[in-house]
Amino acid sequence: NAKEGGRVSHEPSNWSVAKELSDLMVYCQTKQGGINEAKLSKGKMKYYNMASMTEKAMTKVLEPFGKKERLIEYHKKVLSRIYPSGSHILSGNFNPIPYWKAGVQIAALNIQTVGQYSRINRTLFRENGNSGYVPRESLTKKSGDQPFVVKIQILEARQISSVKPAKETFLQPHVCVRLFGEREEDGKEWNTSGNHRLNGLHPIWNESLQPHVVTNRDLAFLEFTLTEANSLGDRISLAFSMVR
Repeated sequence: NAKEGGRVSHEPSNWSVAKELSDLMVYCQTKQGGINEAKLSKGKMKYYNMASMTEKAMTKVLEPFGKKERLIEYHKKVLSRIYPSGSHILSGNFNPIPYWKAGVQIAALNIQTVGQYSRINRTLFRENGNSGYVPRESLTKKSGDQPFVVKIQILEARQISSVKPAKETFLQPHVCVRLFGEREEDGKEWNTSGNHRLNGLHPIWNESLQPHVVTNRDLAFLEFTLTEANSLGDRISLAFSMVR
C-alpha cells in the first residue's frame, strides 16, 4: 500500500477483475418500502433488488389471506431480507420458520443471542453438507396439506456429566422435548416425569410422550434438553440437541 500524505492508502492503483468472474456476480440494491401490494402484483422489483424490512413489517404482509403463495412466487425472482425489529431491546430474536415458508431467503438473527431460534437457524443450515444454504424447495413446497403425527419415546442415558462441583450429588436427570413448527398450534412441550431416585450413572425413563399432530413436517424442529436439579430444586441445562 502506498503512503499518501503520511497515511496508508488501501485503495489499489488500478483494478483488474476477470470478466468471467465479474459476470457471475450480482450486486443487490436495497429498495425502500419493503414489500407492498404494488410490488407483488405488478412485478416492479428487478432481480437485483432486495427488500429489507423488520419481521413485524413482513408479518403484516403475510397476514392477508392467500398472500403467502404469492410471496413464494415473488421470492423466486427477488431477494428479501428480514431482521429483528427495534422492540427486541435485549437483542432477542424472532421465529424464522413462517418467513422461510413464505420464501424469504435471508432471515437475519442476532447471533450474539443464543436461544431456541438461533438453534433452529443453526439446525436448518447444518443440512446440505453444512454448506450454509438449503434448497428453497424443501421449505416452500406444499407439504402443509399432509399432517404428520410426532411420536416420541424417551428411553435411557448413561454416565451423564454434571456441571456442579464434584462434592454435590447428581440429582434428578430430566429430559424436556420442545416442538417448533410453521404455525403456533404446532408448538408442544413434553417433560419426563420426576423421579427422585434417578442419578447420572444410568437413568432409565422409558416414557412414551403424548402424540402430537404437526401441519408441516418439513418445517418442524424438535429440541431435546437434558437438565439436572440443584440442591434447591432448580433445573440446570446440561445439553441441547435439535433436529428437523
